[in-house]
Amino acid sequence: MTSTGRRRKAPAAKTTALNLLGFYIGRVRYNQINLLQKLLRQTKLDKHLGPGTGHILSALYENDGCVIKELAAKVRLSPSTLTGLLQRMDNSGLIKCRRDPQDGRALLISLTALGHSLKPRYNAMLKRMEAILQADIAEEDIETVKQVLSKVLENIEAGCAEIDRKRKAERQPVLLCE
Repeated sequence: MTSTGRRRKAPAAKTTALNLLGFYIGRVRYNQINLLQKLLRQTKLDKHLGPGTGHILSALYENDGCVIKELAAKVRLSPSTLTGLLQRMDNSGLIKCRRDPQDGRALLISLTALGHSLKPRYNAMLKRMEAILQADIAEEDIETVKQVLSKVLENIEAGCAEIDRKRKAERQPVLLCE
């Protein structure tokens, strides 16, 4: 406290690579994947699922038989990233892909019997994961974290889109004469 009764501001922490937001996001991501792999092994889901496929499975539990474009939007993945994950899920026997009879260009993604059969174990594992992630954190703080991370995700997506636009523009031929 100062002589006027005001609180003194704490000195600003020195900015280093180890206290940047990106560092914490990277550490959370790495450790969350590690936890996920352990839980998948513990529940014997590791033979069917891997990092990156769970949220796709969740989206298909909500809307089985959806078009790949809708699925990509729901799970916020690029179509190329989603395609690789879907191939792994198809190879594991969790999903099947078929052409949409009303639009031959679109692919419909559906769960197989195996994919449906994993739902109780998957949901139990997901519940355990959430309990670990949310331990000792107040509900209002959890909602704040979700909102902040949603904004960070939007920022990352916008940043990637801007980089892609600039890269594409750089590759365009420049016409000197018309």
